[in-house]
Amino acid sequence: MVRNTFNPVRKCFDLVTTRELIAEITSFTEDNPPTEAELAQSVQNSLLSIPGQWETNAAINAEMKRLVNLGLDESYLEGYHDNLRNLDLKTC
Repeated sequence: MVRNTFNPVRKCFDLVTTRELIAEITSFTEDNPPTEAELAQSVQNSLLSIPGQWETNAAINAEMKRLVNLGLDESYLEGYHDNLRNLDLKTC
C-alpha cells in the first residue's frame, strides 16, 4: 500500500532551500563572478582528480553509461583534458 502524506514542514524547508540556492547562483553569476585565480584553481583540481575518478571497473562503466546518456561520443574523453585547460571566464 502506498501512502501519500502531506508534510508541510518538508515543503516549507524545500522552498527555503530552493530560494537560497537561487540566491547563491544569482550572486555567483551576476554580483560576484569568479576570478581568474578561482577558475585556475578549479581547473587544476579537476585535472588532478581525473585519475582517481576511473580507478575501478565500476567507475569506468558508470562513466561510459554517462556518456551514452548524455549523447556524447567516445572521443569526448580524449579531449576532456584539453577542454578543461582551455576554459576561460568568457566561455564559462
